[in-house]
Amino acid sequence: MTKQQLLAEVEDLLRSMPSREAFQQHRDAETLPWLGRAAAAIEKWDVIKSARCALAVTELQHTGMVQHAMGYTAIKTLLYQARADLRMDVGQLRACQKITE
Repeated sequence: MTKQQLLAEVEDLLRSMPSREAFQQHRDAETLPWLGRAAAAIEKWDVIKSARCALAVTELQHTGMVQHAMGYTAIKTLLYQARADLRMDVGQLRACQKITE
């Protein structure tokens, strides 16, 4: 998978992220496939961040409001971080390609 493809996946995950209410109401048919995709994308982007992602998934499934909110915020922040990092990398790749042409 190229960085451009991973960036497209991360952007789609951010667009299609289920609401906090969907996670709180345990709408598993909606949230579990999305969580699987998000965890896979984060691991592909940065394997070290996958530990934080696993914790966020656990927090999201917690019944306590504070833990749940922390998990939701953490996974969303990881995806925003991945997007920003990949945009910088993809932008640098484009700039280098233009220089060598």
